[in-house]
Amino acid sequence: MFQEEFGLRRRMRNKYEEKDGSRLLQWLTGILGVAIFLAILFLVIYFGCRIKTIQIEGNEIHTDEEIKQVVFNDKYSWNSVYVFLKYKWKKPKTLPFVDTMEIQWKGPGSVKVHVYEKNMVGYLYVDSTGQFAYIDKDGIVEELSTRIIEGVVELQGLSVKDVKLYETLKTENGSTFKNLLSLTNTLEKYELMPQKIRVENGSSFCLLYKDVTVNFGNATNLNEKLVRLKKIFPEIEGLKGTLHMEDWTNEESDITFRKEK
Repeated sequence: MFQEEFGLRRRMRNKYEEKDGSRLLQWLTGILGVAIFLAILFLVIYFGCRIKTIQIEGNEIHTDEEIKQVVFNDKYSWNSVYVFLKYKWKKPKTLPFVDTMEIQWKGPGSVKVHVYEKNMVGYLYVDSTGQFAYIDKDGIVEELSTRIIEGVVELQGLSVKDVKLYETLKTENGSTFKNLLSLTNTLEKYELMPQKIRVENGSSFCLLYKDVTVNFGNATNLNEKLVRLKKIFPEIEGLKGTLHMEDWTNEESDITFRKEK
C-alpha cells in the first residue's frame, strides 16, 4: 500500500514537472516570436521608409529649403517613421513669423509639413529698438525683426511708448491705435488691404495703394465707407490720384477723385 501511494505521488510530480516544462517552452516560444516580429518590423521601417518625397505647404515667408533645414535636422531624419514619431511628441524648432508646424506621415517614402504662419496685420518701425514690430489683429507684438515681410501693411504715424514681444503694443494715443486695429481688420475682411496706412492729425487715416491714395478720415461709419470704397475701386482702376473720403457720411454719396497727370 505504501508503495502504491509513493508511486502515485511520483506520477503526480512528474505530471506537474511536464506541465511546468510545457509552460516554460510556450513562454520562451512567445518571447522568440515577439522578438522575431520586432526584428522584422525594425528592418521594414529601417530599409523601407526612406523619405523620397517631402511636401511643404502654408509657407509664404520662409522657403521650402529653410523649412527642411529646421524639420529634418538630425542623422535619422531620412526615415519617414522616425520623423513622424519624433514630432508626435515634440514641436519642431520655431522660426521667426511661424506659429507652428504640423508633420504628417503620408506613406513609407513621403512626409508632409504644414506651416502655420503668424497672422500679422501690420508692422511699424520702432526707434527705440531699431527693429520693425509686427502686430496681429489684436495689437499683440508677434515679432521684432529687421526684416520687411512682403504683403504685410506698413503702419506709419503712430507714437510708440513701449514694445515687448507677445504683449500689446503701447502707443501714446490708445484710442487711435484701437481704431487703427478696427480699420486693418475690416480692410482685411473686404480684401482692401493697402501697402501702407498712415495716421494723420492724431485720428485720421490715409490708405496708400500702388497708384491711389485714399484720404479715409476717421474710423466712423467704417463698414459703410469700405463697402463704398470696394464699389469705387473698379471705376478708378488704372488711374493715379487721390480719393477723398474724409468728409463722406452715410447720407452723402459724393466722393471726389483728384486725378494726377
